[in-house]
Amino acid sequence: MKQVHLLTPVAGQLVPLESVHDPVFSQGMMGQGFGIEPTDGQVVAPISGKVTMVAASLHAIGFTGNNGLEVLVHLGIDTVELADRPPFKVNVKVGDTVEAGEKVAVMDLAAITSANKDTTVIMAVTNTADMVTKLTPELGEVRAGVVGAVVELKEHVAEASVVKGKGGKYDELATQIIAQVGGPVNVKSVIHCITRVRFYLERVWIL
Repeated sequence: MKQVHLLTPVAGQLVPLESVHDPVFSQGMMGQGFGIEPTDGQVVAPISGKVTMVAASLHAIGFTGNNGLEVLVHLGIDTVELADRPPFKVNVKVGDTVEAGEKVAVMDLAAITSANKDTTVIMAVTNTADMVTKLTPELGEVRAGVVGAVVELKEHVAEASVVKGKGGKYDELATQIIAQVGGPVNVKSVIHCITRVRFYLERVWIL
């Protein structure tokens, strides 16, 4: 069985994914991975490949490795709410090619803490179901750019299904969500994170 290594994106204490304080990640909804309680704000690429996503709020970076793994590095918890003054500097853009261990960003840990947000850095393989048999994290104190997890790849990887149509398979779901929150006129604002969408409503009904 083929094994690959994922590097640690930051220095700190590497912890099991299920212990991070975000249920979307800790329950494995975004795939297998691990968390790091950072002691330094320097962020490096966990894998060699291409940058496929940089969040508008700069709090998350996505990579597609040369081996096909899709890896998300999420900088802090609920830090999307700091989008007005993001405590991050990202020096890569979508389409850039990176090498594992290459410096890609800096996070201001003091600013995040001052804003009463959790600094935990979370890394998840978002195509776990298609690619990964097992991911084994190397728990404990780590430096940035060392092996953070050993990943066993599936022997046969199914081709990704093609979603056809203008809005794809999520059109119906989006329509249902808008209807359930009272329609567009009841939506004051929306914040879109990598892992969720937050609706701020004009009125809330308790049924």
